[in-house]
Amino acid sequence: MQALMDPIQPPSPRTEGDAAMERVYRQTVSPIGPGTRFQSHLTEPLFRWWVDAGGGSAPPVSAFDILDHVRIAPHIFFIRVHGGDRFETRIMGEEAIRLVGENRAGKVLTADEPDAPGQALWAYYRGLTRHRTCRLIRGFLDFADKSFVRFEGLDCPLVSEDGEVVRIVGVLSQLD
Repeated sequence: MQALMDPIQPPSPRTEGDAAMERVYRQTVSPIGPGTRFQSHLTEPLFRWWVDAGGGSAPPVSAFDILDHVRIAPHIFFIRVHGGDRFETRIMGEEAIRLVGENRAGKVLTADEPDAPGQALWAYYRGLTRHRTCRLIRGFLDFADKSFVRFEGLDCPLVSEDGEVVRIVGVLSQLD
């Protein structure tokens, strides 16, 4: 994949959530900026859309139409953000379900998650909504008992008409 060369916002600083994901999940979390190289042909199109639709900042949720992303739709998932601190999985494509090993639609993450993986994912989503920038994740699917499977994922915030982050759209892709 090619490195990004067009001008976009500089990467936001790393968050506590980024570090928690790396510590708990054996994954690397990276803000995206000039020079980012995507390893999957599925993550880059979503990021390009995000940049084009939002001009480098979080685009409105109303700008996202799944019909514009049919090729990657099986890999997409949506998280609904409630008040910036509750995160509800709304929908997952078939390939996203296959990769994580279950359909998590309807599951809600809160600050009171009882285990380290839940706490790490909650902190990651919270950092994503606060910084309002996409994050690229690479690693292994240890959490799905698939420690032999490498993946690349992209998580992108979407905003309401009044500028509040209300959704996260993401894509998961298995790497060879």
